[in-house]
Amino acid sequence: TDPTVSPDGRIGGGGAVRSVRASGARWHEEPLDTLWRRSPADQVAAALRRSAEPADERDAGGDLLFLTGTITGGGFAVDGGPTVRLLAPDERPELPYVENLRLLAGAHGLSLRLVARLATDRPSGVRALAAAWQGTDGDPVRADLGLRRLNRTHLPRTATAVIPSTPAPALPTELDLLRRAVDRAVAGGRAVTATVADGALPRRLAAVGLTTGAACARALVDTASDRRHDALGRLRPADPEAYARAWLAS
Repeated sequence: TDPTVSPDGRIGGGGAVRSVRASGARWHEEPLDTLWRRSPADQVAAALRRSAEPADERDAGGDLLFLTGTITGGGFAVDGGPTVRLLAPDERPELPYVENLRLLAGAHGLSLRLVARLATDRPSGVRALAAAWQGTDGDPVRADLGLRRLNRTHLPRTATAVIPSTPAPALPTELDLLRRAVDRAVAGGRAVTATVADGALPRRLAAVGLTTGAACARALVDTASDRRHDALGRLRPADPEAYARAWLAS
């Protein structure tokens, strides 16, 4: 057959433009290597600009981040950027994201090239899609973290493996829920906080002895949803200072 490619990328059976087979390029070869040489700050700024555009006008893949860094005890230390948490794009058990990221998180000292997306609801982390590093035999290992199930043999011996059999949460669940509420307030503002605020969160925090956290969560929920009416039934203006103080305290 003589397949063709239209200007908008569709495959057809005409005779003007013909498809060809190419061998592709490695991540450390041009033109792909250029993607990882952009500064993290510029990439994040571009991804945020894209998120503000209408959905039908966004370029495909414009929200991807191409990061180089090292696995540390505190997370993924990005070269030229902060240390971030590696989050699973999908936590369904049939996909290996969580298991693979747990394995990589324990390989302290491992240098990675990462393809990820911003986690707008978790500003301290990125959603890891694929990664590449030098394997045990020195050959590059490149993995789609949602398709390929990794094991310890894929890690180089130079990486210090600290892989727990079960993940141990660094914070109580309730405190992590409070942190997510604060993150959502940054990403979506007052309206989002008022919409998704969990009225049970203050009670859960108090039940585990986190009374200060309970008071902060209660204040954040109350100030986000506080829209009182005057004597004529009209909505009073929101109090931005009270909400800001509650967010800072949380």
